[in-house]
Amino acid sequence: MNLALTMAMSGYEHVRDLAVGTVRVEGVDLTTLTLPVEEIFYRFLHYREWQISELSLARYVALRAAGDESVCAIPVFPSQVCRHSSIFTRYAYEQGVAARNLEPEELFVPGVPGHYLASRP
Repeated sequence: MNLALTMAMSGYEHVRDLAVGTVRVEGVDLTTLTLPVEEIFYRFLHYREWQISELSLARYVALRAAGDESVCAIPVFPSQVCRHSSIFTRYAYEQGVAARNLEPEELFVPGVPGHYLASRP
């Protein structure tokens, strides 16, 4: 008997074959949900509606640092591109200030409290 699992993920081209069933997971009856990433994060973190979820590494680390052991990460990185090589802000552009000079409280990342952006000793 196969294990029934539900996975939520954004509609990325590099995981499409898994989402549509062209590629199968041995021993698993996989139901896939293709949703916007913001909805995935919100619904998974608040309601745990599925067993497998896309989740940012930053959010996972923040949860674990806060003592939340209800999620377990597996080292699967379907996109092997670092998307965090730069931060661009209108403030920096208008003020002629390099982004590296901005303080963490000046940055806004939707869904991430400012104190998570600050460096920790």
